Amino acid sequence: MSAVIRSVLTPLIKLWLRSQVESVKSLEVAITGSDREILQGLIPSAKVAATGVVYQGLHLSNLALTSSQIYLNTPQVLKREALKLLEPIQVNLELQLTPTDLKHCLQASLLEEALGKNFTGITEDQEILASLTEILKKLGDEFKLNDLSIINGYCHCEGIFMVRAT
Repeated sequence: MSAVIRSVLTPLIKLWLRSQVESVKSLEVAITGSDREILQGLIPSAKVAATGVVYQGLHLSNLALTSSQIYLNTPQVLKREALKLLEPIQVNLELQLTPTDLKHCLQASLLEEALGKNFTGITEDQEILASLTEILKKLGDEFKLNDLSIINGYCHCEGIFMVRAT
């Protein structure tokens, strides 16, 4: 990929990702593809790595996202239009949470509003695991859980979710 395309597209993707979260400590984006593919709006694969993410009150220590066959409105972006996702994409997710992250997540109003249940006061690994499993089931077909484990308050999660076109 040429330095010109990378210097335009990668910062735009980072900016868009930052706009989706309350805060993020570090954010790295890696995209692949030939100049022609990217200029036509196809990113064959992309990887995002982030630390210290806060999304709607959910705290995530480490987050890794990977996807492929991403169609963007790149020709219009180069004409200074807003970046848009043209087709839905499947995203592979891997995240780690510390005990402090879990505490914040279980106290997030987002969960209480979405599920009508308060998760405050849950402290044991098995209770947290059961609660997180319940929460993830509420995502329905939008999220497929591949692995969820909690050991000594540290959580590891792997799954797949869909992102709709914008």
